[in-house]
Amino acid sequence: MKKGIVSIVVMIVVICIAPYVLTQCHSGIVFGDASNDIGGTIGGTTAPIIGIGSIVLLYLTLYEQIKFNKRQRIQVFDEQFKSNLFSLLQTQRDIQEKTSGVFHFLGNDLYVEKRKSVNGLNYFKVARKRLAGIYDALDSEKFYGDYDLDSANSFEVSLEDDVLNSVFPTDENRNKYIKEEKRPWRISYINHLYTIKENIYNLYRKLPIDEKIGMGFALFRFKHEEINNYLIHLCHILKFIRENEQLYMSFHYDKKASNQDVYQHFKQFADFVQAQMSQDELLVLFYYSFMNKELQKLIIYYNLLEHLSIQDLIKREHNCNSKIKLKDKISSLLSTKKWTRLKIK
Repeated sequence: MKKGIVSIVVMIVVICIAPYVLTQCHSGIVFGDASNDIGGTIGGTTAPIIGIGSIVLLYLTLYEQIKFNKRQRIQVFDEQFKSNLFSLLQTQRDIQEKTSGVFHFLGNDLYVEKRKSVNGLNYFKVARKRLAGIYDALDSEKFYGDYDLDSANSFEVSLEDDVLNSVFPTDENRNKYIKEEKRPWRISYINHLYTIKENIYNLYRKLPIDEKIGMGFALFRFKHEEINNYLIHLCHILKFIRENEQLYMSFHYDKKASNQDVYQHFKQFADFVQAQMSQDELLVLFYYSFMNKELQKLIIYYNLLEHLSIQDLIKREHNCNSKIKLKDKISSLLSTKKWTRLKIK
């Protein structure tokens, strides 16, 4: 716009001073007695200047119009993107609230099977506990086989007699003993629920840690298909954000905007996704990413699990991908205490 104003001013000045320069100064053009049409001569001389100036102004007008159209396209693009994204986020919330399932578990007595129907946030709380049970079964020191109700009942009776005939220093010691004795049976119950056979157990133990994590979640997902819609739609949202970021860059809407500026612009929308998720949902997303590598790349790219900590994981060794940046609550706490001591001093 500034270039256009400067061009107009220069052209006006040239047109205004051209007659004087051509008639009063030595310009190389002779206006003698025979030259009756001085105005025609001057007009013929200044006409090219006016013509060139008109072309420049036309170019600048078209250039500004193109820039305006690009800004309009950016605005329309951004508004459509935001509208579609927030619609997807609302759909994701609706899916989360409607996600429901039934989980089976053993009561205090090994022969008493219970069932619990959960939905919404409670579904993900229970899913977290169930994942812990699956990894406990897969990582157990040996394969405990399948669950048998009659055998469990017989063991419960014998355990009760054993406890009655034993002396424990404290109730805590007694309860710990009972828990340890019942653990193999609870593991065998998980094996029964999630079809963990000995061949699967042996295969799991040979895998690297990242594939172990993916296999454990695959067993959970195979049993609880109701979570598929939630996971698939969540992946779709993250892909939608990434694809629009790439589309924005390919258009070269604003050459002054760096790649980092564009990344930060779209990362804030990925942060909206994270902000809507509970810790239990983030945990489920973490474990699912090990069986969906495309999703894991997006999680790493947008640092989507930055609010999940290492201590939130089912097992600390599951923090096996350094590119997934998880918080360390202990380190943060120690750092805070150190800073507090320094401030006091």
